[in-house]
Amino acid sequence: MVEPYLNLEGKCNEAIDFYEKVFHGQDKTIMRYKKVPANPDYPVRKELGKLVLHAELTVEGTKIHFNDTQFAEPKKAPDNCSHPVPNYVIFAAL
Repeated sequence: MVEPYLNLEGKCNEAIDFYEKVFHGQDKTIMRYKKVPANPDYPVRKELGKLVLHAELTVEGTKIHFNDTQFAEPKKAPDNCSHPVPNYVIFAAL
């Protein structure tokens, strides 16, 4: 079984609400950055407080994972697939 993990940039709440409504999602769980226990070695920036650290929603028996990314770096296509079929072939088939 494949469990997708959607990384969103500050739009996680909207995405979860959308998936819950459109796909009749169940068992919604949301953990926010502001609920992370304080640790001076790994401080959480205050502006991340309302963002989603991790969330889950079950749709038709499949768990979908979500989070808000906190990185300002440009995104690039994944390059860590180790199968013989090129990524573009797989994505085109979807």
